[in-house]
Amino acid sequence: LWSKATDLGQGWKSLNWLGIYYQHENNWLYHKGLGWVYPFLSAGDSLWIYLPQKDEWVWTKESIFPYLFHSFSAKWLYFVLNEGDSTIYKWDANVWGKW
Repeated sequence: LWSKATDLGQGWKSLNWLGIYYQHENNWLYHKGLGWVYPFLSAGDSLWIYLPQKDEWVWTKESIFPYLFHSFSAKWLYFVLNEGDSTIYKWDANVWGKW
């Protein structure tokens, strides 16, 4: 998965489907829309992402992103990437909200 990223210089990288992120040496990423996250590569290039600001995990992969499966609620979210002002759509509640 990470080998497909474009190197933007100074630690910044970009994946066409995931967006722009800074890859720290300890495996943490600073994602332009999600903030600091800890990614865990799973089977078939799927990705579990730990969100420390929420103390929660979401799951996604290239073929379904920007849909995220929220592990705590077992619900699907739709993520709209906007640097510094990202939003999510909660399918179960039929509402938009700030990330």
